[in-house]
Amino acid sequence: MLALTACNLPPAGEETESLFQVQENEVLLLPSPTLPTCNDIQQDPCPGFECYPYLELITELDPTYIWTYPSLYDCHPTGYEISVASMQPEEDYFIAIQNPDIFYDIVDTIDPQTGGPPTSLTTGALLEPATLYVWEVRALLNGIEGGSDRMMFWTGLICDTSTLVAPELIFPADTSQVTDIQVRLMAWYPQDQECLPEDYEFQLSTDPNFTQLEPLVEPQYYVYTDSPQSQLNDCTRYYWRARAVNNDGVGPYSAAFVFDTRFEGQCLLVSPIPAPLQTIGINPTLPPTETNTPIPIITATPLPDTIGPNVSGVSDAPDPVNLEGTKPDTITISATVTDPSGVSSVTLYYRLSSGSILTILMNHIGSGVYQTSIGPFKTAGLYQYYILAMDTLANANCSSGDLSACPGGTFVVNIP
Repeated sequence: MLALTACNLPPAGEETESLFQVQENEVLLLPSPTLPTCNDIQQDPCPGFECYPYLELITELDPTYIWTYPSLYDCHPTGYEISVASMQPEEDYFIAIQNPDIFYDIVDTIDPQTGGPPTSLTTGALLEPATLYVWEVRALLNGIEGGSDRMMFWTGLICDTSTLVAPELIFPADTSQVTDIQVRLMAWYPQDQECLPEDYEFQLSTDPNFTQLEPLVEPQYYVYTDSPQSQLNDCTRYYWRARAVNNDGVGPYSAAFVFDTRFEGQCLLVSPIPAPLQTIGINPTLPPTETNTPIPIITATPLPDTIGPNVSGVSDAPDPVNLEGTKPDTITISATVTDPSGVSSVTLYYRLSSGSILTILMNHIGSGVYQTSIGPFKTAGLYQYYILAMDTLANANCSSGDLSACPGGTFVVNIP
């Protein structure tokens, strides 16, 4: 949810009062209402976001905000509350700049067509150019707040096509991991440009050369995968980029970002994500020749750790466990467990044949070796055991829902 706590409008006060004084003097003389007042205003204004402006680039800096109330209810609130806030990108969404709220109240006024308060507003306050805004309209019933809707829009000036530069990619971040089957690709035009393009063009591909593109749903200024045809595949590496677009031309593409998908279980993405090509300068020990040119090299940036710990060297002793005389009536199970992010826990699952599963934590005894002892035993037979390890990022080497995929072994207990 967006926090509406800021805008670039003037502070509320006498200007806000004078904004509506003329309206009040005029509308109080208009005919009586034609629709009754609603008993309940929990419904949101702008059904289907049929409002203005909404997800569009506008060139006027003093827009008229237009909204509706659901006609299904054939009634009207007693007023509306409007707020406007400028925004900045943060991670996978945009947030309102944290300044005091500015609200415009439209109450005690009558629209002769509906018998309710007006459903449009021109504030008289100029917005900043080349800025992302969000505005909210909230229904009021005798001063009590009801449903509301929030709409984003952008203000021009529109950049000259010849000056377009590559946008900055916001989300998903480079070398990140996506866990949702649908993802929003978001870009941001460099703020030092003091203008905005009319739109962006996004490309998403599993090919770093973008020879084959994935389908995208494209509202203005961002895109997302929203249909069965455009949903992401699990355990897949994707590349994406964007460029600024005007009606009469396009700008350069941004450098590509890359992300991996992981929806369920473990993914074996063995190749690291390549960083952009870097250049080594001319070797000063060689004489200048046509062949002594900068040499491109590739440096690899590892993925965020998404693989569970490695479990190896599983052993148990003694096997069999013979419960007689002075022989031990327990068994010790050991394994070597390692993980680049650190091991959080190692759990031993064991049972007799197809009986109930029991668990016990294994202790780290040093050098990556984990060990535990189980017993004494009261029932003879063939026992099975499995080892599930978790790293500090909550990645597991296998799932407790399918222990057959976990490393482990068997041992025998003999009782005379």
